[in-house]
Amino acid sequence: MSAQGYDSKTGSVNDVEFMVKYEPEHTIVVFRGTEFSGFFSKLGFLDVIRDIRIMPWKDKRVGWAHAGFLKGARGVVDSPLRDYICPSTPVILTGHSMGAGISLLAALLLHSEGYEIKEWVGFGCPRPTIGREGLPFPATSYRNHGDPVTQAPRSWMFGYSHPIKLTHIGQIWGHSIKLYKDALL
Repeated sequence: MSAQGYDSKTGSVNDVEFMVKYEPEHTIVVFRGTEFSGFFSKLGFLDVIRDIRIMPWKDKRVGWAHAGFLKGARGVVDSPLRDYICPSTPVILTGHSMGAGISLLAALLLHSEGYEIKEWVGFGCPRPTIGREGLPFPATSYRNHGDPVTQAPRSWMFGYSHPIKLTHIGQIWGHSIKLYKDALL
């Protein structure tokens, strides 16, 4: 087994997959985005159902948010994630697409419980919140040129919005994580 196996953990709750990476100064938590590759043969349809569950839910720790993302974030934070992270170690959370929305809400949940959120970084994040302006920790939300996912759900649907200004990158229209990576390198 490689040394990598000893400084990271993976987990899954209700098909929300995450990886925890331990660094000397902080812990990084990465959330997987929507998987279409196993839509019929595996459980990819659960991601799509989570994406379209846009009826807002209210959580006293977060406020009004996208129901599918909030349920995913609460399932992870309220169950295994606390066992994987230390309350005294700063945490960085990140994700792409659905994973960005879930990671943002997970960061808000953890922050409300006293965890130090060092930073949140999202790639192609859909609109996850309603009525929230700003975040109580440093955050960057990247939007690749013309990425339509960052504009969903539409703002006229219950007032969904991004809590911070999007950072526009790239010149090629699209949503794949590879386009985000190429634009940032």
